[in-house]
Amino acid sequence: MILLIRHGDSEKNVQGRFSGGQSDGTLTDRGRMEAEIVTKFVGRYVKSLGLHPTVYCSESLRARVTARELEDLLGVDTKVVGHLNSISAGAAEGLVEADAAQLWPEFAHALSLYRLGLICSYKIDAPPGAETTIEFENRIASFINGYDLAGQPCAVVVTSRSPMTAMLLHFARAFYGYPKDYFGYVDTPHLSVFEIDPSTQSIRVHPVAGST
Repeated sequence: MILLIRHGDSEKNVQGRFSGGQSDGTLTDRGRMEAEIVTKFVGRYVKSLGLHPTVYCSESLRARVTARELEDLLGVDTKVVGHLNSISAGAAEGLVEADAAQLWPEFAHALSLYRLGLICSYKIDAPPGAETTIEFENRIASFINGYDLAGQPCAVVVTSRSPMTAMLLHFARAFYGYPKDYFGYVDTPHLSVFEIDPSTQSIRVHPVAGST
């Protein structure tokens, strides 16, 4: 079983800044509250199933702070993995989205259509130096396969929106025949836990109490 957790609300989320690669950002007060709520839920859930999870997180501070809550609850150490970093935004990294739109208007327009679910990520012509969607998917697949996530009794992954999306689509292709040539938008609220069960080839979401 694999449980996916998105880090709590961060300053970059509030500011509307592009993050990716190893760019960092701290949690807001709301984000710290979200991290506490969602990790308590996960802690109770895995304990109720009698599982002792392995916890992985990206290199970002916001993910590591969220994962630290799990360490305290479950008495486990977190494995920090660079392959779980957000997709690199290249030259747009760290920019407010409005500023990036001035520099690359076609990119901003395509991104807005992607977030509406109207086009797939492959259609987005990203800023210079950005990681392509295919490169990003290959990186996430390397993490999944390299750590044999599907073969573990319980793995908890704490990361951000783009790696969560890539992981969900990776398993949706295996379980449900999701198109291999399509990378669509997936809503991943902060206060939700996605459960991937390779034994039953199923994916479900647990909305955590207090989510908006």
